[in-house]
Amino acid sequence: MNGQKVLTAEDLWKFARVSEPRVSPDGCYVVCSVRKVDYMASKGNTDIWRIDLSDNKAVAIASDSSNESSARWNSDGSLIYYTSDVGGSSQVWCMSPDGSGKRQFTKLDTDVNAFGVALAGNRIWLALDVKVKDFNGKDK
Repeated sequence: MNGQKVLTAEDLWKFARVSEPRVSPDGCYVVCSVRKVDYMASKGNTDIWRIDLSDNKAVAIASDSSNESSARWNSDGSLIYYTSDVGGSSQVWCMSPDGSGKRQFTKLDTDVNAFGVALAGNRIWLALDVKVKDFNGKDK
């Protein structure tokens, strides 16, 4: 192989995985999820990053020990909604585009599996698991 290193599966785990890019309403920024995995510890963490499209500088705007993902801009770009499992349950949170002013938006008894922001910016939809009682004699 002429001294070249072979790329292994373990090497691939060292790469951060970028997903869910969303361009701001004014076209100046992109927010995305970045997942990093500690292969040896067999665990990972997902954070939210903002990229300034004028200079391509990226900064983590939600990056604590919990998992933050699914960033969505509101209609005028003044807020970013996202999911976080900081309290042990996946809920919708919001923050300013610079990452300040984080606050919990939903406080439900179940995890938020997915959500979206209406184009008008005045509504948010949620997808949740629904527990069905006595389904064929069993709780599900």
